[in-house]
Amino acid sequence: MNDDRSNTLSEGEKELILQCFEGIEACPEPEPRSAESENQIDFTVVNAATIKPIAKGKDETELLKDRYLCQKGILLLAGPTGIGKSSFTMQCLLTWGMGQSCFGITPRRKLRSLLIQAENDEGDIAEEIEGVTRGLGLTGRRAVEAKKQVDIISISTVTGEKVAQLIKSAVSRNTGDPYDFVVIDPVFAFLGGDASSQETVSRFLRNTILPCISEACIGCIIVHHTNKPLRAKDKDMWQGTDLAYLSAGSAEWANAVRAVLGIKTTAIAGVFELIAPKRGNRLGWKDGQGQPAFKKLIAHSRKPGEIFWREADTDEIAEVSREKGTRSVEQKIANLWNDESEQLSQEEFLARAKQRGVSKSSAYNYWKAGAEKGVFKLSKKKDKAGLTGKFKPEAVIVEQSEDEKLGL
Repeated sequence: MNDDRSNTLSEGEKELILQCFEGIEACPEPEPRSAESENQIDFTVVNAATIKPIAKGKDETELLKDRYLCQKGILLLAGPTGIGKSSFTMQCLLTWGMGQSCFGITPRRKLRSLLIQAENDEGDIAEEIEGVTRGLGLTGRRAVEAKKQVDIISISTVTGEKVAQLIKSAVSRNTGDPYDFVVIDPVFAFLGGDASSQETVSRFLRNTILPCISEACIGCIIVHHTNKPLRAKDKDMWQGTDLAYLSAGSAEWANAVRAVLGIKTTAIAGVFELIAPKRGNRLGWKDGQGQPAFKKLIAHSRKPGEIFWREADTDEIAEVSREKGTRSVEQKIANLWNDESEQLSQEEFLARAKQRGVSKSSAYNYWKAGAEKGVFKLSKKKDKAGLTGKFKPEAVIVEQSEDEKLGL
């Protein structure tokens, strides 16, 4: 027999339930969103008449003088693998942390940095710091103060958009003075894609890193590899801003950043060229005659085992100069001919250059410069080029015929 009372609420129970719902308002229907609000872009319009000139040294966003790099900008440091880019970067960070100039690159004030790196273990980093502090002559409290200016995150599991998340998290968790820089070393470890793809590089630089550092009001240094060691014989024809495209992969690496520094090998072991092809005029470097310069020579420490960079000394500068002066560009072009009477088509010239170790880009520049500088003259049909006599091959080379190569 069913008991209907088990499914029936008493008046007291009904009243109790109603009290529970008193004061609760029904949720309003959501207002429909227009297509315009869905696609709204946040931006600010600034009239040109309201923009006032900034006096030299008065820009509060300046990080490296004279506005070589400011907040929200990226500096690209490019160089061959294994030469010590990480130790060079650490030396800059520690030196700038004390408010001092490093190789003629001067901070506006004492700068605090966050280094995000993926290649060096704790022992490697300790050796870099020890070498730099010893090379700079920092001891006691001064050494401690310099080291406190640099925080380090060692991680190899973050790529692409997650790099921005990492930076934002590190900035928010920072309990010391605010960061002025974030350093990404090397960028290959954090890109998460093809370094030769403009789409990938643009997305990483323009849509990930730049918005992140803009929001945080900090600068960024990206450490990148060149395709291969750059030697004088390969890059003699590179001029001015051509050198901004030192880094491996897409040209976007140089286009999207604010400034570029490059480290290039020389013919002298342990001596390198530090070049500033993009915005380098703002550094105020001077050559021996007091003229504006965009490159200078730096070198590894002379002390065995010490990880430290220094300015090249007078003897090293003279030695590099002598090596560079051994052959002019014109002479190098002329040396691609086997003898004075030889006629070369452009295709033959480029093949000969490749055979003798000249890069493809330099070979094309040699062909263009050779005609402009009067090293060779094109025939009337412009299909062959012969030497003009201004420069002659330093050695006459007799190439074997196909039969001779086969021993016939």
